[in-house]
Amino acid sequence: YFNSLSSFYPGNKLAQVKCATCHVSGGKALNAYGKDFFAQVRNQMPWDFSIIEELDSDQDGIINLEEIMTGTNPGVENQPQ
Repeated sequence: YFNSLSSFYPGNKLAQVKCATCHVSGGKALNAYGKDFFAQVRNQMPWDFSIIEELDSDQDGIINLEEIMTGTNPGVENQPQ
C-alpha cells in the first residue's frame, strides 16, 4: 500500500513513516488514516487517495494531503501548525 501511496503523491515526505502511515506502530492495527483508507478507498481500483486527502483523519487540524506532503503522519495527531 505504501508504494501506491508514494506513487500517487510524488515528492511526499513520508519515507520515515512508511507502514505507520496507515498502521499503529509495530502492529497490524490501523490508525485513523488507515481506517479512512480502508473504508473509502481500498475497494476501488485503481486506488484514488484523493478521496481522503481533504479529510483530517487524525483530527489535529491539518488535512491529510498537507501531512503527506510535509512528512507528518496523517494517521497520528500532531501539533497544529
